[in-house]
Amino acid sequence: MAEACSQGSILLPLLSSLVVEELKGHNENDCYTLGYANDTTILISRKFPNTVSELLQETVRMVQQWCDRTQPSIKPQKMMIVPFTKKRDLRGLKEPTLSGHTLHLTTKVKYIGLILVWELTWNVQLKNVINMAYRAFWTCKGTSGK
Repeated sequence: MAEACSQGSILLPLLSSLVVEELKGHNENDCYTLGYANDTTILISRKFPNTVSELLQETVRMVQQWCDRTQPSIKPQKMMIVPFTKKRDLRGLKEPTLSGHTLHLTTKVKYIGLILVWELTWNVQLKNVINMAYRAFWTCKGTSGK
């Protein structure tokens, strides 16, 4: 039984990656799709927020059509949109909709173990790694005694 579970845990990321490969083939308008396992990222790079908004909504529409065709499910509440920019004025950036749900902007996202912050600094990631190291140290110290 344990053998079947370990094979399933190896096959799931592989199968998910194969399914996402079809979506990667739809890269157009300088929209780049990256993915591993069930984590998929779409990168859009433009100078003006209103142009990014239009491309983002078009890309979300394309993703919805792809999902309708291939039958994977998407949970809009689990989708995150992070505008990585040094600009402070994002008035032209509109939140896209997916299946009637508004996809909200957020300031940070954890992607494959890495914390990415909209202001393009590494402070949050460094604090996270330091905290993990402290926990590992104190766990080891607690198991070995004085």
